[in-house]
Amino acid sequence: MTDVKQEFDLQSKQFGSLLIINHFLERLNLSNLLKNAINYSDNSHKIEPYKCLLLIVMNLIDGRKPLYEIREWTAEFTPQILPIGADQIEHLNDDRIGRDLDKLFDADRASLQTNIVLQAIKEFGINVDELHNDSTTITFTGKYKDANGDTKRGKKTVFMTNGHNKDHRPDLKQILWILTVTADGAVPIRYEACDGNTTDDTTHVETWNTLCKLLGRRDFIYIADSKLCVTDTMKHIAGNDGFFITILPATRKEEQDFRDYVVTHKIEWHEEWEKEKSRSTQKRKSLEKWRIVDSHLPSAEGFRIIWVWNSTKEKCDQESRHNSIKKAHKLFEQLEERLQNKRSRIRTREGVVKAADKIITDTGTGRWVDYSIKEDTERIIRQVGKGRPGLNTNYVSETKVYFHVSCYINSDLVKHDAHSDGMFPLITNCKEFSCRTVLEKYKYQPRLEKRHEQLKTVYNVTPFWLNSVTRIEAFLFLYFVALLVQSIIERAVRQSMERNGFESIPIYPESRECRSPTTDRILSLFEKVHYHDLIRNGTIIQTFQPRLNEIQQLVLKLLDIPVEVYQKI
Repeated sequence: MTDVKQEFDLQSKQFGSLLIINHFLERLNLSNLLKNAINYSDNSHKIEPYKCLLLIVMNLIDGRKPLYEIREWTAEFTPQILPIGADQIEHLNDDRIGRDLDKLFDADRASLQTNIVLQAIKEFGINVDELHNDSTTITFTGKYKDANGDTKRGKKTVFMTNGHNKDHRPDLKQILWILTVTADGAVPIRYEACDGNTTDDTTHVETWNTLCKLLGRRDFIYIADSKLCVTDTMKHIAGNDGFFITILPATRKEEQDFRDYVVTHKIEWHEEWEKEKSRSTQKRKSLEKWRIVDSHLPSAEGFRIIWVWNSTKEKCDQESRHNSIKKAHKLFEQLEERLQNKRSRIRTREGVVKAADKIITDTGTGRWVDYSIKEDTERIIRQVGKGRPGLNTNYVSETKVYFHVSCYINSDLVKHDAHSDGMFPLITNCKEFSCRTVLEKYKYQPRLEKRHEQLKTVYNVTPFWLNSVTRIEAFLFLYFVALLVQSIIERAVRQSMERNGFESIPIYPESRECRSPTTDRILSLFEKVHYHDLIRNGTIIQTFQPRLNEIQQLVLKLLDIPVEVYQKI
């Protein structure tokens, strides 16, 4: 008999978290929405453009690989859970992706964004009664000569240029990214990419008008930072039956008037309460105190002003002022030492004034710290020419000026400002809400800032691997979609935890508890979920399905995804 050598092989493919992502993409109907929006009448395409764009969204949420690595990333997964077939993976490359991004740019992205958002609101029951708006800058390293604001294929493009950079990189080009989210899970419902030198205060009217058209209503509450506090903007919203809440800027006269008022008057706070700090690291409970009151005078436009006092902010204000004054005093002492050094380069009064003003500006102490400059003169007699002095040696008399600088602190102004430490004003046209309700609505604003942080850190929106401004704009649209999907996943888990009475779930390493799970942490639990095929002589003889642990099964249950989806394929 002839012995037949049998060769065994074990092949593994990933499920990962794509099954979870697919579940939400299907509920969002993203595949059909992209398909209907993208023109792909050219039959030469080996991969339909909308499927390629869908893959990019999946990669942004889970893989976050650069565009030139998407083919390798896609090949790690079983083809049954991908929008493309196994025979199409080899045709994935950065050139094809770039051309499909161009098709997305040419599409009606405004209508596509509206359709996606409306589908999300309808499918997931997202509450849009309260919306939060904020902007950030996306910084680019490079020249990007193509991003000059010109019209490309009939559409205006963004102008990447220098501006007030929120990443503290004024040397780099930027664009302004404006995002609006709901107070129901901080779900993004609108974004806009604007020129890099756009100021926030000029964008709110257009944003509010667009939200009205998107939602088909005007009675939602629009909340933003102090750049919303512009007379024309507030009157536009209020005059069109809208509602707003924002911070009253320190530059407004009403702000200083109230701070002057509290020095000579006792404030009768309407509400006072205490709240345990959510992130207190002390063994003993740390309580945070709050007080709130309607201002005795409305704003110049007649809107309601609400003043808030917070114990933590009071302490921060005191420490900040003390440290700033202390720093300024030390820098003035160092400046005096430099002036007394004979090698000092500061030899004129103008130079001393410039150095002293810089200290005041850098420390932000112009309100409390001032300085004075004094002059000392010294008469110096020196020999004219070189050599040893003799009977015929000539001498000249010179007067040298030495400057002294000293700072002094206006203790009256320090004491004046200490009366209003911990206070900040809100301005709104919401007359029916209590002061505390207005404050609580505004306090949701940091959740929006968290979305900006995720965009820049978790999803690493920069650096871009693209040079064409049209492709960059299309790519930013997909980032918005990815941010929308991940926020919906996060919202679904947290709401399910609340419904089922879970204060936390053990998803951190070593089974540590997590009170507020993020999508990134949730998806990472499924990173190593694979199935395995045992192959003999080229034939699959057995398939080993993945076994999910208790935590993975719990997360799927919270997401309302049957555990069986990981065994059906």
